[in-house]
Amino acid sequence: MAPVCEAPGEVEVRREVTRRLASTMGEVSTELAQAPVELESACHFPFAPDGLPMLGAVPGTPGAFVATGGGCWGILMGPAIGLGVAELMLDGEATWDLRPFSPGRFT
Repeated sequence: MAPVCEAPGEVEVRREVTRRLASTMGEVSTELAQAPVELESACHFPFAPDGLPMLGAVPGTPGAFVATGGGCWGILMGPAIGLGVAELMLDGEATWDLRPFSPGRFT
């Protein structure tokens, strides 16, 4: 695991990765092949140690819920995660089993 920086802007940009991404984009589109790279940035993927998302109530903190740890797929799973956690918050249970993703699995 990579250490987490104090501020998002401190994450090191790996130039070989950004060059590879730009090259791949150039293979996909002739227009993108000609476009200059205007900004390079990097971030940490939000992963739990077991690789599963953390969805649900935060143990020991009444009323606190999390929906994190989806990594690069988090945005794709957003609608389902949002629905499940909202149901859990409002109804006390979700229409699908969130127990495997409970943040309490680490306590």
